[in-house]
Formats: sequence, structure tokens, C-alpha cells
Amino acid sequence: MHSIFYFLIFISIAIFLYLENNTLTITKLKFESEKIKENINIVHISDLHGKSFGKNNEKLIEKIKNEKPDFILYTGDLTNGRSKGKTDYVGINLLSSLNKIVPIFYINGNHEFDGGKRVENLLTELSKNKINVLQNRIEKLEINNSKISILGLEEGLKQNTLPLLKNFEKENDLKILLCHYPEFFEYYCKFNIDLMFSGHAHGGQFIFPFVGGLYAPGQGIFPKYYRGIHKKNNSTLIVSRGLGPSRFPQRLFNRPEIISLEITTK
Repeated sequence: MHSIFYFLIFISIAIFLYLENNTLTITKLKFESEKIKENINIVHISDLHGKSFGKNNEKLIEKIKNEKPDFILYTGDLTNGRSKGKTDYVGINLLSSLNKIVPIFYINGNHEFDGGKRVENLLTELSKNKINVLQNRIEKLEINNSKISILGLEEGLKQNTLPLLKNFEKENDLKILLCHYPEFFEYYCKFNIDLMFSGHAHGGQFIFPFVGGLYAPGQGIFPKYYRGIHKKNNSTLIVSRGLGPSRFPQRLFNRPEIISLEITTK
């Protein structure tokens, strides 16, 4: 009798842990701006780490399509750098499929650089599939009669991005900054950025009630920027909890996340 009871507990825990890693959630957020004329919908995803949700990521693609985004933002760690290239094409195929639906804008994370020259091959494949790879450059677009400028930064503060940021600050469009590392928000908000999107923190890996995220790389124990919306000065940061588990294989109370942001007129 006891053995059956323990077996059922074991099975229940195993199912729970599986669902924590594999159940996609959608977080719906809103942001108001005087710089747009009509509402704009954005999907933000990050930190796939080569994970697949269904065959060829069909479940993930379908959920994103249902949000009807005007464009998609991807903020790094598409692959798992230590996997010797096995996860690269999972990510490439995902972004290529999404890019056929709406434009997608991509930046590298730290894991793309774990494999040495592999990052060059990855970026070549993404470019072949006409994905907007933003490596310290600005992309301008017009959507729903509104002008938007998107700046994608390479590896946070490791390069001299100051001249680029100063030029970006002068833009009159809705300014969107893509940076993999949310801990740099307090520096970037000095440049009058409207919206900054980041990943990297994995939602703190474990999220405890009344406590929050447990740990994030670059921020340590009980990180400040591990999920959700944060505001400072005139800037707003949106942090994705990410999709994949990275080097630690288990998420807890922190299911994989798709962010669906509606930007409305003020």
C-alpha cells in the first residue's frame, strides 16, 4: 500500500515538473505612448536555448500567431552554446517560420558566443532567411501610420555603444532598445529610451510566492529585473522570463513565457 502511495507521489511530481518546463504561458501587457497614431501589437520572446514545443515548434508558433503581432522581438540566447551546434537549427527554423508571418528583429545573447565561430554561421543562416539581425545598428519601420526606431545592442556594455546611444537619443520616433541584459536598464534609461526589451534572467529560474525570482545571471540572488515591467525616468523595461531552461534543467512556478504587448495611443 505504501509503495503505491509513494509511486503516485513520484508520478505526480514528475508530471508537475514536466508541465513547469513545457506549458507555454502568455503574459499580456499594455503600454501607452503619445508617439503612435494607432495601436500596435508586439510579441516578445527570448532564451529559447534550442528547446522545441511540439514538432518544429508548432505549438509555440501557433500561440504567437494567435496574438496577431505587427512584429516580433527576440532578445538573445536562441541556442545553447555548449551543444556543439545541435540546437542552432531549432532556433533558426523557428525564427524563419515566424519571419514568414510578420517581421522579426533579433539580437544575440551570451550563449551565441559560447561556441566560438559558430556565431558567425548562425548569423549567416539568419541573414539568409531575411531575419533582421541587429548588431549595434538601428532599424526604422512604419507600422499602422506610426514611426518606430529599433536599436539592437551586441553583448550589452562590452563594446563602445555610447556614440550609437547618443545618436539614438535624438530620434523622434518611438524608440525601442533590444538588450539581452536587463541589469543594464538603469544605464540605458539615461538615453531617453521609450521601451527596452531584455531576457537573460530566466524569470529567476524559481519564483517563490511573496519572495520572487531566486537567481539571475548578472544579478545574483533575488534579482530585481527578472520578469515583467519596470519603469525609471521616462523609460520602461520589459523582461521576458524566457522559453528554455538553459544550463539548469528545471523551472519552478515559472513556466515558459510569450509576452504580448499592446501599445496604445495616449
